Amino acid sequence: MSTPDPFDQIATQLRRAHHLRPDDCDAVPTPPPAGRRHGRLPVLAVLAGLAVGGTATAAAIVATRSPSRPLSGRLVPGAGPSDGRYVVRIGPSLDAGDTSWCTTTQVRVGDRIAGSSGCGGAATTRQPVVAAGGLMDVSRGGTSVLSAVVDRRVSAMRLPSGRRITPVRAPELPDGFRAIVATSDAGDAEGDPVFEGRDGRPIPAPTGRSFLPRQATRDASTASARTAPCSIAGTGSARLGTQRVLRSPPTAAPRANGRPFLTCASVVVRMRGRRFVAAVLLDAKHPGDRPAPLPGAVRESDGTYRAEPALSAVRSRDTWLVVRGVDGAVRRAVLRRLSVHRGARR
Repeated sequence: MSTPDPFDQIATQLRRAHHLRPDDCDAVPTPPPAGRRHGRLPVLAVLAGLAVGGTATAAAIVATRSPSRPLSGRLVPGAGPSDGRYVVRIGPSLDAGDTSWCTTTQVRVGDRIAGSSGCGGAATTRQPVVAAGGLMDVSRGGTSVLSAVVDRRVSAMRLPSGRRITPVRAPELPDGFRAIVATSDAGDAEGDPVFEGRDGRPIPAPTGRSFLPRQATRDASTASARTAPCSIAGTGSARLGTQRVLRSPPTAAPRANGRPFLTCASVVVRMRGRRFVAAVLLDAKHPGDRPAPLPGAVRESDGTYRAEPALSAVRSRDTWLVVRGVDGAVRRAVLRRLSVHRGARR
């Protein structure tokens, strides 16, 4: 099966949009099933009805080359706080068998919030664009947010308007990756962004060897999951559903770009009327080694870690045990009631 071209019609790959209430600011839209997105990097969603005055943005398009916007900020530089803000985050996929990075974009204008989330293919060292996504506002005069995570081989992202956005370093990103974030008017929604290499030429389309294959998984009850390479156990009021676990011991991925995580097991957990996703993360390149730090993780006083988007985590031997979902207090309570079981290894 051929690998979809991540640069093909990036502006038309409108995967999903979520309109959230103001009290759901930490909500994280659930990415679509991994099997339907393997090999794809861009994830763009339509952002309708959150228009911001476009005059300042249109004026900025006159520049032909400019550095990336930060991973969070005002939609229109220099505008007032009521004119809208955006935030872009990167985190590991929590789908069992996956090695992808996922991007989450949220925009807030007044009392309205919209967000999109999605995961790209697991990039190998052949693939310099690790993840891409954004929210696209097709309303008149609206402002869209486009983003990408790239390595040093990418010099710029060229928008349909002719602007070139150059990558910048961001401490929230892993493995020395760089960020490209652009806010633009609806005119940039009418074509495809192009990623350029250090020589200024368009980066060639990826091939089948540009992405890592997913590792085979199976469904398992909590009891039968204990025979899997990784599984999750729960106590007390944490109610675990059917787990998704690896069929066989994890395969090392030495060709992975950077130090991504391999999701060894995942499960939906319900507690206090809330729904969470818990997962076990391994070092994808060298399963059994201590995995890399989570992007942007902050250590809490109780020894756990808080990371975006809406993630709580704890190190458990050679793994990360992570829980994602809204309501940080309940999320941490879920994490305290879970543990990792390591089964068969190579």
